[in-house]
Amino acid sequence: MKKTIILILVLISPVLIAGDTNQLFKKRIELSDEKSADIRIHFSAGSMQIGEAVSSYLFEGRLEYNEKVPAIKYVLSSSEGFLKIDDEQNFSNEDGNFNFGDLNEIRGKNWELNFTNRIPLNFDLQIGAAKADLDFGGMAVKELNLDVGVSETLLDFSQKNKIRMNKLRIDVGISQFTAKNLLNANFDRLVFDGGMGEYSLDFGGRLDESAEVSVDMGVGSLKIMLPESVPFLVEYEESLFSSVNIESAYQQNGYWYSDNYNSRKPCLKFYVETGMGSVDIIRNANDDL
Repeated sequence: MKKTIILILVLISPVLIAGDTNQLFKKRIELSDEKSADIRIHFSAGSMQIGEAVSSYLFEGRLEYNEKVPAIKYVLSSSEGFLKIDDEQNFSNEDGNFNFGDLNEIRGKNWELNFTNRIPLNFDLQIGAAKADLDFGGMAVKELNLDVGVSETLLDFSQKNKIRMNKLRIDVGISQFTAKNLLNANFDRLVFDGGMGEYSLDFGGRLDESAEVSVDMGVGSLKIMLPESVPFLVEYEESLFSSVNIESAYQQNGYWYSDNYNSRKPCLKFYVETGMGSVDIIRNANDDL
């Protein structure tokens, strides 16, 4: 499994760092009467950073490109903004299969995207063959949908989300994926769908309200790290070809409970399914993680 992942990343990496002919496109969108905004990002390949804007702008971006200028479209309707950012690259051939040759179109481009913390935001991100550093800390994220392909991705909430997030959905393919400070996301529900890769979910931060976490693993490995002070319960179906290991917990009535579980206090509720993969739930004595 690991050999397959390494081979694919080696094929991609030289393309991502090749070339020095990129041009720079800068874009700013000022805040006006928006009460919320929906943001859709399509990024095929390269490197990307997302962070918090430090000004009164809804969006600030520095986007490198080789031949095609990134398409940025913004519409304000009834106090709701709609922003679409697209590199307009298509790496599929006529049969719908991935074409590595077309990656030469982007030649190691880098995007720096920053968004406001003043209004609620809904994000829908599609990331292909990329190295991504995504920090939504300090923003007001209502919903986040993240779909990543062959990538190395870091998702972070370095500061507390300003509002309660309805849903955080993460769908990863053949990837190295790490999430940090997930309790700072302040979510009602987190859905994680893993394919083939090595994944890490770090639930650093403070748990203010109970939340649900649904995990569906393919043939990869997932490490879940929890502060020792956070109570949890886990429900999972055993499989002949998979393993689920839970640290510092006891089993009762088909569930696994942490030793500090109390039904009257906020807790994390995990629902785990795995095919041929492994899931390890680890307690960390450092609550700051």
